[in-house]
Amino acid sequence: MVVRQMARDAAAELGGREALTSEGEILTYGGPGSRTPAFRPDVLLAFPTPDDAKRTRFLAVDAKYKSYAEKNVSAPDRHQLLTYISGYTTPDSPPALVVHPSSESPTERVLRVDGPRGHLGTIVVLGLHTGITPRAAAEPLRKAIEAHACVNGPRSPAPSRHYDWPSTDGGKAEQ
Repeated sequence: MVVRQMARDAAAELGGREALTSEGEILTYGGPGSRTPAFRPDVLLAFPTPDDAKRTRFLAVDAKYKSYAEKNVSAPDRHQLLTYISGYTTPDSPPALVVHPSSESPTERVLRVDGPRGHLGTIVVLGLHTGITPRAAAEPLRKAIEAHACVNGPRSPAPSRHYDWPSTDGGKAEQ
């Protein structure tokens, strides 16, 4: 998968890596028969925390093969990403990325998901331009991964810039 390779390469540049299957899966129990298969994003990235190298921070990256450039992220896809956020992130850093194809140009927007008890998560929606080289198309994904890697301070090698996660979606909540 192209998105998996793009994400792995970006994480490696920033001191991260693709998470091992043994590092955690979201499991469902209680259904008929044995447990259901593990619930994992297309790519799960792992980064060490600066204050405790034994702790790992995760970033879920999910690829969609439908364009969200001009339409809202579907409710099932938002639910899926919120499950990844709930299962893999911490309350102080709750992002997940959804990557989709974009034929005209790269696109990006940030969805802030809030509930009655506060902030549930942040979904970064990235449209990767399909009309340019994969390396050039991967740049928005690399910047979003860099933002996660830099949440608690720079990594080695030091990234060239820091991206601030927007706190709102400009009042345009997707329903």
